[in-house]
Amino acid sequence: ALGIAVAVAGTGVSGLMATALSTVGEAVHPLAALALLYIVTNTLTETVTNNAAAALMLPAAVRFAEQTGLPVVPLAVLVCIAASASFLTPYGYQTNLMVQTPGRYAFVDYLRFGWPLSLISLVLTTILTGYAVF
Repeated sequence: ALGIAVAVAGTGVSGLMATALSTVGEAVHPLAALALLYIVTNTLTETVTNNAAAALMLPAAVRFAEQTGLPVVPLAVLVCIAASASFLTPYGYQTNLMVQTPGRYAFVDYLRFGWPLSLISLVLTTILTGYAVF
């Protein structure tokens, strides 16, 4: 996954993602653009590992910061938090899989209990990052 992240950055895909985020950021409130960056990263982390999601989205976040004139560090922190907040599926984080069988959890249990945690994490991370950026 880290090799794919290098390829994504090298081929310009991260630039395209950053341009799309910048376009959305100009059309909506800047906090909505931060929320979109969080949502895209979090969606990735639910299907691949958190390291891969962070590696894939960090170049786009850096490009987004450069294009909009925002500081890079808060956006990098947002990406790292979003990549680590895998609450919706058992596949995004190893510990989720490790406790699934002994805890007798079904896939739907992750959805049922994970969406409030994901929503809280999204809102708090977006607001706190926005506070640091603006």
